[in-house]
Amino acid sequence: MAYADYIFDLYGTLVDILTDESLPALWEETARLYASHGADYTGEELRARYLALCSEEQAREADPLFEIELRTVFRRLYEEKAVRPSAALVEETAVLFRRASTLRLGLYPWVKPVFRRIREEGARIFLLSNAQSCFTLYELEKLGLSEAFDGIALSSDYGVKKPSPRFMGGLVERYGIDPAAALMTGNDQHTDVASAKAFGMDALYVKTATSGKYDPALKAEKEIADVDLSKLYTLMGLIKKPKYEYVFFDLDGTLVDSSDGITSSVEYALNKFGIYPETRAELNKFIGPPLVDSFMRFYGFSEEQAGEAVDFYRETYRAEGVYRNRVYDGIRELLAALVSNGVKPVLATSKPEVFAGIVLDSTGLKPYFAFAAGAELDDKEGRKRRLRLKKEDVIAYALDSLGITEPGRALMVGDRLHDIVGARMNGMDSVGVLFGFGGREELENAGADHIVKEPMEILSIALEGKNTL
Repeated sequence: MAYADYIFDLYGTLVDILTDESLPALWEETARLYASHGADYTGEELRARYLALCSEEQAREADPLFEIELRTVFRRLYEEKAVRPSAALVEETAVLFRRASTLRLGLYPWVKPVFRRIREEGARIFLLSNAQSCFTLYELEKLGLSEAFDGIALSSDYGVKKPSPRFMGGLVERYGIDPAAALMTGNDQHTDVASAKAFGMDALYVKTATSGKYDPALKAEKEIADVDLSKLYTLMGLIKKPKYEYVFFDLDGTLVDSSDGITSSVEYALNKFGIYPETRAELNKFIGPPLVDSFMRFYGFSEEQAGEAVDFYRETYRAEGVYRNRVYDGIRELLAALVSNGVKPVLATSKPEVFAGIVLDSTGLKPYFAFAAGAELDDKEGRKRRLRLKKEDVIAYALDSLGITEPGRALMVGDRLHDIVGARMNGMDSVGVLFGFGGREELENAGADHIVKEPMEILSIALEGKNTL
């Protein structure tokens, strides 16, 4: 189930950041700003006084979880040179300092999709972070997160850091958060997980590069190391019934780049007819459609000649070409995410079923599929009868085999027009992919309902009926 409130840590959890306050250039640039307002420092002098003042401020309280306010330090640095800075100048100084010390700053890719899903559930989002507001408010705006939260709690504003109960307690009391209906998500067991446990709140520990050594004594109710959307949705109680129960996939040009094995085998077959293509690349048009149709369409073969060409093709493809495939980046992750969200992947390819099975086995993709449908092998005997060759026939066969009487429960994914047309002829929605061998114009003209550039875009379409990435 979804929670009523979601509380997030910031740095290392939502935001990937790297800073270095030892950089000489940082202190020289900050010193120049101070000097421009009448407070003369060298870079080394400024660094020494900054560190000394931070220590002085920290020593004002015995509590080890006391959090200083860096605005006070930046202000005192001016005052030590007999300059009375305005609040605006103090903010300007803090932002310049932070910018000059930051080497990397960016959102983790899962953040915005997860936030959208939380909002769709009608839940609230809060930030609870050990951070200086003079730095963080600027960075939230830069990252487009200024308006993302229903409430923001930063340690410099509260004067105390996680895991102090005063910090989490302040947020809970201010916004009326019920700990039993809230989830704390963070990448630090000793601050984030411990803060949640102190209030009987569920915690989601997200292990990232800055998480530190794992402490079994602080095991969270939910933990994740290999972050992906489907796992996060599940752990956060954000799984919804998917829009589509089945996703049908084409094989060549959709799941795998099979160009090397196919085009070399086509070239071998054409050579048998005295045809020598100038380049292997021009044979990519054979990838996807039924081979008989392609030989007839592109080289003017008769049906009988095309059948013979297919036989020659299979002489070498069966021995070598069928094993020469590369799984597209992101496909394994997509299939795993679909399965974990209750969606059943189905193979629907114009490649003969026997060869399709070899490809799935040799690439390690077979375990993801609930069913695999391919064309019938159109050998010389088989050509005398009606065969399952065209994509619409393969799709119809898969639907019938799975007992799917409502095609609207299934989605077809492919890279060529025959995938899209085959889906439409069977009453299915379709997704055209641009990382295969078809182009946008071909897919749009065929009537694709969606067109995507990356495999993981298919996940949001399958789950929600729209591309949210």
